[in-house]
Amino acid sequence: MPIDKPSYDIVIVGAGFSGINLLYSLRKLDYRRRINKSGTDLGRVWHWHTYPGCRIDTLGFIYQLSIPEVSETWSSKEKYPSANKLRAYFAHVDPGAWDQAGHRLRDDRDWGLASSGFLDQPSPHATFEVTAEKREALFEEVYDRGVFAFLLSRYNVLLRDLLAPLEPPHPIGANRSCFEQDYFEMFKSPNVELVNLREAGRVTAAIKSNGIKTQDGGFYPVDAIALATGFNSFTGSLTRISRLRNTSGTTLADEGSRGIDPRV
Repeated sequence: MPIDKPSYDIVIVGAGFSGINLLYSLRKLDYRRRINKSGTDLGRVWHWHTYPGCRIDTLGFIYQLSIPEVSETWSSKEKYPSANKLRAYFAHVDPGAWDQAGHRLRDDRDWGLASSGFLDQPSPHATFEVTAEKREALFEEVYDRGVFAFLLSRYNVLLRDLLAPLEPPHPIGANRSCFEQDYFEMFKSPNVELVNLREAGRVTAAIKSNGIKTQDGGFYPVDAIALATGFNSFTGSLTRISRLRNTSGTTLADEGSRGIDPRV
């Protein structure tokens, strides 16, 4: 006898936060749905990210599913959870995926609400107008508040030299902002030279055994090259799927070549 293949209204590719949340929503709407994943567990990015020290840079409650039924049994003591904690979260979601009585997805987690707002400081002080002890106390206070308080509720920074370009290359927050210790001071070191490859003629022409050559004739001797060019966080996972095509034969890579067009 021929075996009837299951028929679905919607197939979800990827079992991360978005995929699981979409699956939950489709179940409530009674769609015939299926979720496919390439890994052996839920979590998508957080299933694959296993390198030492991997941790989110946002308050933990933001990295939880927005499902009202799930707020009873999950808790985390980490303000910025590690990748291991996120994998444990997805493992906690998986066993209770079905409520046999109501056939609804349960993914247990606690809710948190950041309602502290932004500090209104009508009489701001520059960084060096107060003692180091007072600065330290304020930094500790706004760090404990979390979210954007540490960026927006600090002292006005006293700038001696204009280091950044007059016209920002992108809006603040569009790319990851670097606020690590000694980040800006590093550029003043005698062995550091900042080269903007987006400037005319600065495009890399060749990589030699002892340095990098640019099209404007510049040569920068180095001992090692670290390819810290970032990661393709949005369309990268889509454009790598080459076998999935629409009825016209167009791949996801072709569809996403102009960027993301959100529908939510």
